[in-house]
Amino acid sequence: MKGLILTGGAHHALAPITATAPLGALPLLGEPLIAHQLRHLSRAGAREVLVAMHHLPAPLEAALQAATPEGLHVSVALEPALTGTGGALMAHAAFLSETTLVLCGDVVEGLDLSGALAHHQKTGALVTAVLSPQATPGALGASLSADGLLGAAGTEPPSLFQTGLYFVEPAALAYLPAAPCAIGREWLPQLVAQGLPVAAFVAEGPWQTVGSPLGYHQAQLTALAGDCAHVDPSARIHPEAKLVAPYWIGPGCRVDREGRVGPHAVLVREVKLARGASVESSVVLANTWLGRATRWRDRLVWRHGSFPLDRPHPYFEPSPDPEVLHPTLRAPWGERLGQLLDSAIAVVALVLLSPLLLAICLAIYLDDPGPVLFTQLRVGQDRRAWREGSLRGRVFELYKFRTMVRDAEGRLAALKAQNQYGDGAFFKLARDPRITRLGHFLRATSLDELPQLLNVARGDMRLVGNRPLPVYEAEALHEDWQRLRFSCPAGITGLWQISGRSDLSEKERMVLDSYYSVTRTFWSDWLILLKTIPALLLRRGAR
Repeated sequence: MKGLILTGGAHHALAPITATAPLGALPLLGEPLIAHQLRHLSRAGAREVLVAMHHLPAPLEAALQAATPEGLHVSVALEPALTGTGGALMAHAAFLSETTLVLCGDVVEGLDLSGALAHHQKTGALVTAVLSPQATPGALGASLSADGLLGAAGTEPPSLFQTGLYFVEPAALAYLPAAPCAIGREWLPQLVAQGLPVAAFVAEGPWQTVGSPLGYHQAQLTALAGDCAHVDPSARIHPEAKLVAPYWIGPGCRVDREGRVGPHAVLVREVKLARGASVESSVVLANTWLGRATRWRDRLVWRHGSFPLDRPHPYFEPSPDPEVLHPTLRAPWGERLGQLLDSAIAVVALVLLSPLLLAICLAIYLDDPGPVLFTQLRVGQDRRAWREGSLRGRVFELYKFRTMVRDAEGRLAALKAQNQYGDGAFFKLARDPRITRLGHFLRATSLDELPQLLNVARGDMRLVGNRPLPVYEAEALHEDWQRLRFSCPAGITGLWQISGRSDLSEKERMVLDSYYSVTRTFWSDWLILLKTIPALLLRRGAR
């Protein structure tokens, strides 16, 4: 038997949490959700699993590498667009070459599926829906007969609910509609209406969907079985703090004097409770600091705000007060050391190149009197994950030598139609009339980039990274794979610059940026830096 996990959706009900991490990578008592799903598929008898992903695939792939059970072969497939659960089956029809257990990506359950598989095989059904007498009602729109098959007459018994688990035979794929559809809500009723064998099996056991704040919160607290009192060895608990079971305190957490955790509390990782802070019936996600004497009850808490769960429709409440709630995120020591090294190199380079910099300043002024430096707001690494409902990285002021006439920004709108990237996010002209005589030389030799050493010295950028984008370009990138470029630092040079620069298409540039973001290492950065030298001397793509 095979397994297929459909985990492509963004699960907007959990935004902004899922704006930076896919649901499958979110923790459930210290393990990513995808680890629980893989383990359950393995216990059910699957030996090969395909994970279909779309939203933020890189963090999910990283979670998979650390979560795959022994003896289970796991592969991944990136879906370019979401087409519903039925459309995902069609997209991966080649994988469904035998009986396949299909699991929706927001499902956490501990059902014993051996009986369901035996029932599926006994009835000879094309599809078997696993039902449960708990949680959210389904919509099969069919009656359950004594032999376990679904009939078109009547309605589904009100005590039975869909679990997001389906056994699917390869022959069933011939009846999938061409249009996107949902398996349980649309496809199965169509099969039943055509008189095809569709079965249902009522499985006893725990089952939950975690695609909402309330569902995710309940799944965490349900996992706190009995009198769970887990404290990771790396956590620091003050002697005067109070812990009331059940609770789960993850790695790197700290509970200060007079702090209180529990009952029914989960601190995921690197959570800091200041003196007197209290957490009860709540889940606090990673890298969150809770202020002194603050009280958190019935909440799903994230580092920028929380979901109050005592309301019919929980919604995210941002926390503007850093004395109440703020992130504890810090860059890894390797990143901080790399930034210090880059800043030191930039300062030394500025001193050594100061005669050249002064000469260029004088030449620019003589060629076109006015400011010698051009500054523009640019978007770098995504350090502010949620701002007014959209992703945007750190915005800083970029320095360059001025290579255009002084009113170049004002003339931009009139030149948009000549963009060599068409109507894409990036803007580039093959022959930009705004460039001055000296500007052509500075651009061809990349000397106009030298003032960015000031940005490196200040910590805005690194020597190697993705090119920081103007704000209007950054806000035009809407796809997850495009925004992946903001997960790494901005840099003066990078993979794009040594691979052809302006000779590349817009899509090629975005692919290189995203690829660099997920593959960068200390040594690959130094390799790019070395390759920048011949790229500059040969002037590849510089204009």
